[in-house]
Amino acid sequence: MQATSLNARPPVAASGLPLVGALPGLIVDPLRTLTQLAHQHSGAVLRVPFGPFQVYMLTHPRQISYVLHEKWRKYPKGENGMWQQIRRLFGDSLVTIDDARWVEDRRLLQPLFQRANLNAMLGELVDSISDGLDTILTQARSGAPLPINRAMARLSEEVLLRSLFGIRVADAEAEELRESMMSAFSFAMNRMLLFFLPRYIPIPSELAYRRGIRRLDSAMYGLMSKRRTQSGPSRDLLSVLLNTRHPDTGEPLASKHVRDEIVTMFFAGHDSTSRTKTWALASLSRNPEALRKAQDEVDSVLGSRRPTLDDVPKLKYLKQVVQETLRLYPAGWLMPRTASEEDVIDGYKIPKGAFLCINIYAVHRDPALWERADAFEPERFDGSESSWPRGQYIPFGGGPRLCIGDQFGLMNAQLTLAMFLQRFQPRLVAGKEFRASGLGGSLQPATDVMMHCTPRSPRTERGS
Repeated sequence: MQATSLNARPPVAASGLPLVGALPGLIVDPLRTLTQLAHQHSGAVLRVPFGPFQVYMLTHPRQISYVLHEKWRKYPKGENGMWQQIRRLFGDSLVTIDDARWVEDRRLLQPLFQRANLNAMLGELVDSISDGLDTILTQARSGAPLPINRAMARLSEEVLLRSLFGIRVADAEAEELRESMMSAFSFAMNRMLLFFLPRYIPIPSELAYRRGIRRLDSAMYGLMSKRRTQSGPSRDLLSVLLNTRHPDTGEPLASKHVRDEIVTMFFAGHDSTSRTKTWALASLSRNPEALRKAQDEVDSVLGSRRPTLDDVPKLKYLKQVVQETLRLYPAGWLMPRTASEEDVIDGYKIPKGAFLCINIYAVHRDPALWERADAFEPERFDGSESSWPRGQYIPFGGGPRLCIGDQFGLMNAQLTLAMFLQRFQPRLVAGKEFRASGLGGSLQPATDVMMHCTPRSPRTERGS
């Protein structure tokens, strides 16, 4: 590395205002600001000033592969930057920890996401999706358009509360937990892009974040205490974790460990799946041919019956729809890392302690990497993606730290879309355009996505 460093060039400096750098654009529209910079300097490692801080943004799959796959141990999530704010909410969970602790935690949790456990959760998953769609059906019968982003968020909350906690949104206990979860997450997202402001500065977002975490902890520990006193088998993940023993010591997991893991699973699952379902339905509505193909597949594979685990691999086009949606609208569009030592990435010198940022949204839409980069074309994922450069498509991250729940998330979105298209004909309200907002580090609609959801009956034969 030392010999290579002699020939390395400094990262390309992004233009910005004196002293504050790119900060004004980041506060107003971080998605547009960082994506424009990435596309203007495609292929370079870019140094972007965030006020007094420097962020090193990667713009090419080769650089991303190096950090996530080849030298992932050199680039932990670290204690500083955006992760410092997220760690306050997620605690010491699989998503936030590094080094040997992460290896141990991954080994402990991996069995929870194996096929046998996914199969055991499928019945509850389908039931909760069906109940959520029943609510949408009741609302849709009035003929008025629905904010489909809110409907999908509520449906995802129902799915996760039942899968993770074994409780329903209709329960008072579940409602308190849901509200505390969502408010804490909202406060966390608001703090992410202001990560450089110390916690001792009492800005409103900091004070709200503290209150949100206290409220969430009170609800979580209360539920865990109650669950420990209950008897009888339960398949929800909270019960599974409470009954898990450490493989080396045989001791149960500490209450804080269970709290951190289950809170992280909720937020990782809710934010990604609810956004993905919203963007997928909106994209299908704007692309009639893709919608027709998706409906034909659902009608052919399922007809009017509920899906089973065996149906999931048969819903091939719907999986492509989800994959293309994740390309255009990755829920977590920024991925931060920290350089643990001085290094050279793709010929650019990186100082020790540098705060790196992978702009997934920009890479997924880079016209230098994709034909018709902004077009919704599920057919891209026809199997040829195996030939794409590693690091070009990373909605769930990459390398050893690939999201542990990626298959559950894909299945959740796939089944929700299938069951939605069995029941409804989606149609966006005419003249109501929507765009993505990256405020808070989460890719979400800037305004409500208003959609007519006209009830339909599945066609059991093509052309009927």
